Amino acid sequence: MGADMDFIEHIHTPRPYKDPWIRDYGPFPLMNLATGKWEAVEFDRERSDRADESWLSKLVYDDYGIRNMGAFKVSATSDSAGNVMVDGRGRCFSAGKAHPLLGTVLRCSEIITFPCRSEVCHADEYLTFLKNESVAVNKAEFVPLLRKAGYKNILLLPDNPEISFANVLIVNNTVFMLYVPHLKTEMEKARLIYESQGYAVIAIKSKTASSENGALHCLTKELPAPVSVLHAAPE
Repeated sequence: MGADMDFIEHIHTPRPYKDPWIRDYGPFPLMNLATGKWEAVEFDRERSDRADESWLSKLVYDDYGIRNMGAFKVSATSDSAGNVMVDGRGRCFSAGKAHPLLGTVLRCSEIITFPCRSEVCHADEYLTFLKNESVAVNKAEFVPLLRKAGYKNILLLPDNPEISFANVLIVNNTVFMLYVPHLKTEMEKARLIYESQGYAVIAIKSKTASSENGALHCLTKELPAPVSVLHAAPE
């Protein structure tokens, strides 16, 4: 579809698993500062209508050498990994409360907590980090918190209860956004905002993703590329 897909690998979900929810419960990669190696923590949801995703931890260990260092018990929706966001300067963001991993497992330079403005209560519903120390947010009331955290270039996205235009997947210089036909006006405004920052925007149609089931950020999870792959990359 015209996106730069370097370092992108496609895997098939093994049977009987059908619907991995990788952002919220799949392996969450963390750099071990003592060893300099990537490790991961799983999010154990205890009760869920979604299939077990422990196979993902095995896959990332077998393929990438990222060891599973344990599981974090999820007792509330806001404890899922979608409510853990960290920018390039180590500032940590969550909604409703400071996520239990922040300041304990994660070394945060600063912890910023937004109020809940949805039933799910995840930070990735509200903001996304862009290049050049920029951030896009869909709640105007959160702008003062972002300014206090040091952000100067803050872009305000359209706010719609049906879909979050901040809940996007960014791959290199491409922004993937869910396509919602009857929200064309809001989508066009969001597209122009991302394009103003040098991104190409690709809309993805989906019949199942919604305000209840998340958007593209929820449906994906970045994994650090092996050092050997990065060293083999062309200059």
